[in-house]
Amino acid sequence: MRVSSFPPSFANVITFICCLDIAVALSTDSRAAYHQSHGSRDRSTSGSVSASNSTGSASTDNTDNGPRPASQGFWAGAGIDTVARHLEIVGRTFYDYDGKTVKDPYVTLGESKFNSFRLETYRAPRMSVEEQPVNHTNEGYREASFQLDWGSIATQVKAARKSIDAGMKKFQLIINMGPEMPPEWASYSYAQMIDAIKKETKRQLQPFLDAKILPDMILFENEGSWGMLYIDADGHNRGNQNNGSSVNQVNEELCGRRPTGTMASYPQLAGYYKAEMQACAEAITAAGLDITKVRYGLHSHGQYVDWKQAVIYSTDDPNVEKSNKDTNGNVCDFKGIIPDDLLNASAADKLDIMGFSAYPDPMTPTDIHSDASLLATFARLNTTIGLMTKVAERYGRWEDGPFKGQYKKQALGVEYAMNFGSGETDDQIKQKSRHTQMMWDILKPHEFFLGMLYWEPWYCIGYWEGGDAALCSKTFVNGGSQVTPVDTMRVWGARARSPWN
Repeated sequence: MRVSSFPPSFANVITFICCLDIAVALSTDSRAAYHQSHGSRDRSTSGSVSASNSTGSASTDNTDNGPRPASQGFWAGAGIDTVARHLEIVGRTFYDYDGKTVKDPYVTLGESKFNSFRLETYRAPRMSVEEQPVNHTNEGYREASFQLDWGSIATQVKAARKSIDAGMKKFQLIINMGPEMPPEWASYSYAQMIDAIKKETKRQLQPFLDAKILPDMILFENEGSWGMLYIDADGHNRGNQNNGSSVNQVNEELCGRRPTGTMASYPQLAGYYKAEMQACAEAITAAGLDITKVRYGLHSHGQYVDWKQAVIYSTDDPNVEKSNKDTNGNVCDFKGIIPDDLLNASAADKLDIMGFSAYPDPMTPTDIHSDASLLATFARLNTTIGLMTKVAERYGRWEDGPFKGQYKKQALGVEYAMNFGSGETDDQIKQKSRHTQMMWDILKPHEFFLGMLYWEPWYCIGYWEGGDAALCSKTFVNGGSQVTPVDTMRVWGARARSPWN
């Protein structure tokens, strides 16, 4: 559910990464405007590259960490894309829990035991590599309506360093190609699209590598079944006969003679994802860092669950990547269109992280004092866990390498938030903390589940959910704004298990 200053369609954010259905109903107006590796990977070697990565034995801790290898730990972290920008808001002051001590928000998260964080980068020109002057025009309105600029990739690199220094050692990066295809790309051949995507992927990743910050996970797109890789430059979904597309055009799109990203033409879309992974591996290797410790995944829309299971994890036809058919039922021939190194590689072998948005449904329980009401909000989460369990069990565990003993396919709740009503009263905070503990208890028995990242815990001045879905409270004083963490932030962080420290 995260909000990016690069709008997607946040109206019904339902995200999910490889086979789930976690629907999230959001405020259409405010949020909708804001949101949005290589060949066969040998993991037999290990080695330390950055403070973000870790190795360890496959021993088990059945108390705090649940039935998972001790080295795996448990991610209890946050999406923090906007924190650096919020620090620049005129008159904004961040406090510690006492409401009196001024404190850096990154430090507060670290002291609250958060152990992981998420940042997103975006395609040029909306996010430049170099830092840009801060735009303070209509700043309050733009913050509240989720139209605030994020800054640059350099800003995100600094945020990553501050997060790591504050104790949040696990880093999940989102590389986002954006909602629209650049006009200059519209006439590209498939090979030209692959080249452009690889260059853009490296542009977004390289500043982190230059700073010797290696992401533990790289996910592609933000809740992305809507973005540039999915929608045609003319605004219609490729593979569908709408907006005047002829049957011949549709067939050319489905069979690769026109670059397309629609899910109806999986081989091309999968090729884009493989190209992104390939570009990441090339950049990481060139930087002298260890590609064996970086895992990849998707963060995408839940309504395509059946499609995802079939084509990404090959639960049906293992050759589905190469057997696309046109509208006449003829099998497409992708040889000569999709490069062999992409066509012959398996997306399932590389996409190890099932990233999804795990917002409760509804966001606000019917009765915050009723256990039954609180538990009812996790119905979709339980369904999702059931679907992911099948995938995790199908692929089994790593027998060696840096993730020895862990499941090959693991789940991460990339976004989570809840709203127990306006005001953040002591009673609401208490019940929100109970609700959080219930969620942890649901996840604990599932070893393949890596953890959860709270969406923008410091974003409590905004129209979405009245700002009450964050982990902070706000006060307006003398033309400025004061932001203070609420106790649920500590409850969230207390679940973190960090054997890599």
